[in-house]
Amino acid sequence: MRKKVKRLFPIDYYGQDGRWQFAVRAEKPDEVLDAKYWQSEISCNRDKYDLLRIAVARFTYQVGYQGEDSYEDLRVKMMGPVVTVAKLNALYKK
Repeated sequence: MRKKVKRLFPIDYYGQDGRWQFAVRAEKPDEVLDAKYWQSEISCNRDKYDLLRIAVARFTYQVGYQGEDSYEDLRVKMMGPVVTVAKLNALYKK
């Protein structure tokens, strides 16, 4: 008897450009490869893409800032955009 593998979608692939973070969402199995492509493309060329305008959701993450003295550590909560592969493919042809 074969065991059925359960595939859960959507899957988010997280990327970052410096301290700024984002997620690319694959909603179907055939979008996984495109999601990995967009994750690396946007990480390298962030200024070409307006992710905030096309985001379908947001996720929370923390960024740590350290001052000159070690007691000045500061954690700032930020919101990262989640964009879908379908929207990226439609707007920015590869």
